[in-house]
This record gives sequence, C-alpha cells and structure tokens, in this order.
Amino acid sequence: MRGILLILVVFLSLVNCFLLVREKPAKPEKIEIVLVEPTMPIVEEKVQEPVKPEVKSLPQPIILVNLADLSKIDDPVLKAFVLRQAQFRNEKVLYFVWEGKVSEKLQGQQLSEEKRYAITLIPGIDSEKEVTHRQIFIVPQNYDYSVEAAK
Repeated sequence: MRGILLILVVFLSLVNCFLLVREKPAKPEKIEIVLVEPTMPIVEEKVQEPVKPEVKSLPQPIILVNLADLSKIDDPVLKAFVLRQAQFRNEKVLYFVWEGKVSEKLQGQQLSEEKRYAITLIPGIDSEKEVTHRQIFIVPQNYDYSVEAAK
C-alpha cells in the first residue's frame, strides 16, 4: 500500500510540474502614461553673485630705520630675520601688524621707475576667523611706499 501511495504522489507531482510549465505567461497589463500639468508655477532661481570680501581698514606700517628700532618688533623670529637681512645704511623696514581673516595677506611690488614700493592688501574669505598678522618688507631707504586694497 505504501508503495502505491508513493508512486501516486510522485505521479501527481510530475503532472503538477508539467501543468505549471505549460501554462502561458500572463499578459502584461496595459500601462498608460499620463502627463500632468504642474499646479504650481515654476520659479526661476536667480544666481547670486559671489560676495567680494571687504577690507575693514588698511594696515599702516611701523617704519624701522636703524638697529634701535628693532625693539618695536615683538616677534622674535621676525626680529632675527630683520637683523640678518636688513642693511639699515641703505634700507628701511616696513613692519605691519594687523587683525584680519586667516587668508589675508600683503603683497609688495617695487616700482623702480617711480622709486616707490606698492603694497596691496589681499582680503581673506568672510567666513574665516580673525587672527593677528605680522609681515615685513625691506625696501630701499629712498623709496616711498603706498598701501592699498586689492581691486
């Protein structure tokens, strides 16, 4: 009896598998695409121009013309540098100390034909924190100087 039941179960399983294989796949449902008009008006975004960093105030230098003036420099590294590099008999030192953004800096350019040294303050990024900057320029004794903000 068990043998007949086993054969019957196997036979029914095979018939079931055969019927599953023969079934045709279901037809896909019809898909309909509907375009809907937006209910809210489309607003064009205006591109904001980057804000140029502002210069609060232009730093003015402390002018050093001899060795006695070195006491005006409070940074020992700069003081040692000036002592090694400056020749006070024909040069002067422009020592700048100012509060400004981390990336602020001064750039100098010697204008020989005018006997002038032009120093330009390059502003930093507004989101940066403020720090104390110290910078020196060694220029010929007979040169004038000017300090201006970058344009």
